[in-house]
Amino acid sequence: MARGTKDINHALFADDTILLGGASRIIARRFKLEMNRYCNASGSKINLGKSQIFGWSLNPREMLDISRILDMDGAVTWDSFTYLGVPIFKSKAKKSAWTPIVEKIKRNITHWGTIWLNLAGKVVLIKAVLNSFLLYQCTLLLAPVTVLSKIEGLIRNFLWQGGNNGGSKKFALVSWKTIKLPWSEGGLQIRDLKSQNLAMGAKLLWNLLEPNSSWSSRVLKKKYFPGPTLRCLDGDHVVKNGSVIYNVCKKTLPYFRTALSFIPGNGKSISIWQDAILGRPPPHLPRLQDWMTANSLTTIWDIAEWEDEEPYNWSRWALPECPAELKTESTLLLHHLEGLAPINKIRKDKCCWGRQFGKYTTAEGYHRFTANYNVPANPRIWNNLWKHSTLPKIDLFSWTLIHKKILTGENMEKRGFAGPFRCPLCAVDSENISHLFFKCSFAAAVWNEVLNGNNAQ
Repeated sequence: MARGTKDINHALFADDTILLGGASRIIARRFKLEMNRYCNASGSKINLGKSQIFGWSLNPREMLDISRILDMDGAVTWDSFTYLGVPIFKSKAKKSAWTPIVEKIKRNITHWGTIWLNLAGKVVLIKAVLNSFLLYQCTLLLAPVTVLSKIEGLIRNFLWQGGNNGGSKKFALVSWKTIKLPWSEGGLQIRDLKSQNLAMGAKLLWNLLEPNSSWSSRVLKKKYFPGPTLRCLDGDHVVKNGSVIYNVCKKTLPYFRTALSFIPGNGKSISIWQDAILGRPPPHLPRLQDWMTANSLTTIWDIAEWEDEEPYNWSRWALPECPAELKTESTLLLHHLEGLAPINKIRKDKCCWGRQFGKYTTAEGYHRFTANYNVPANPRIWNNLWKHSTLPKIDLFSWTLIHKKILTGENMEKRGFAGPFRCPLCAVDSENISHLFFKCSFAAAVWNEVLNGNNAQ
């Protein structure tokens, strides 16, 4: 698998088993012997009809002999097979690996097309069912952009058109970009599939940084991300013909690094000038950096002073005397390092991620990858809309109304429909949102009745 890691010859999960070995008659006979021993000891029986042999770099005659020894069908020419619901590829990943998921989404949408659903019901089904179909496979595979676009198109059409494609066409009132925004930013919080894929894949990168990682993470690290555990994601990682799992890591790495920082233990692994510490970016003091680098002062450890007794806790910062022209930058560095001191000589440094400086989670990763810093995070209008316990269909109508997207005469005219579009209630003014809900005499009378009935002014 990778140098420095233990090789494996099998993988087990419940009753699904993969046996790995050389393509020879001798290995086949040994596998047969071990399988017979297992059956005799456990009382189980292998379903040969569901078992298959996959091989490469061997001729059909050799596969035929191995197939006869094991009493299983064998295949020399193949692209992929599925184990635990995830496709295992012989070489490069194929777009066809996502076809079953696309077809499953289509079947569900077609079935739901026979059921009357309002907008609120369709939003629930999209979040709970359709978006979840990709989750499992997205943990290990990078979905092609064309596949994600196709799935998003199916979901978007279902939201506005329903599942019955033969019915009358309906308008997509609000843009898909807006719909994917969080509740607090005026969206419906329907997940963006690309960001979801990245957030799931970033978990693989976080596992590389864990001190007691799994066997699969150790193999991935040794093969593609060599170096000390805390520094294995440094630098550019360009590998030609990498595995499908590596492709996920490679795509996710630039996003993952943006929120990766360090928790000081003794500071030996933390660079003063390159690493974010507890979410605080490194300082930009170029002249002082050059002087300290020339004097081999590059890590937190190099400028820390420790107590003389165990556990050798951090005492203070010990910056050496620097030239007079660097005094200001030296003071700025000490100010920057306030609250970022290491703990003691014995404790090791750790990685942290995100705003809370804890372990990486896919939920926080998704939030980070989709964050829109140009939009107010918590505007009052959206809080007021969603906090009240009203019928979901009323909430969704109000949401469309606030976006000014309901099909009034004014909006129909913008879509190219011929008018005139007079208010159907008073026939006095043109039909727009302001007139229809507030300025129309009929609307004013309705509001008057409602407010008087609730003893409101």
